[in-house]
Amino acid sequence: MKGGKLAACLRTMVGEKSPFHSKCHEVAMRKAREEWEQDINARQRNVVFPDTVQNEGRLWRNLLNRGQKLTLVQGIGIAMLFLLCAGILLSDAYSRFRYASSGSISERLVAAFGWWVIIFGLFGLFFLLLRWRVRRALLSEQRRDRLR
Repeated sequence: MKGGKLAACLRTMVGEKSPFHSKCHEVAMRKAREEWEQDINARQRNVVFPDTVQNEGRLWRNLLNRGQKLTLVQGIGIAMLFLLCAGILLSDAYSRFRYASSGSISERLVAAFGWWVIIFGLFGLFFLLLRWRVRRALLSEQRRDRLR
């Protein structure tokens, strides 16, 4: 440090404010505020509504696009998840079919797979309704943008 800056720093230590000190303080406060704002923006990423929708849309678009092939590990993971779900469904259906009350085969099949059909049907309807609502909202937003 040069003599002038050292004297200015010493004056600020004893309580005397200099123009140098106020300018440095102002710059430091501005920088601290900018860093704080960047930190807040970074923390709110993917928490605020538009970002979550964009990220989820990007996820489904990338999964369905198939422009990039799955790696071996990803393929094995998806196969294991599929086999796990199929195993749970089939073991439950088999136990229901085997221990179902006497009746025709069709009655036993309904007893075995009936709940699964209802559950998957409700999930399917829910996702179709969700897809319809999102598509409708996006189309109405595009129309508003065209009118501007």
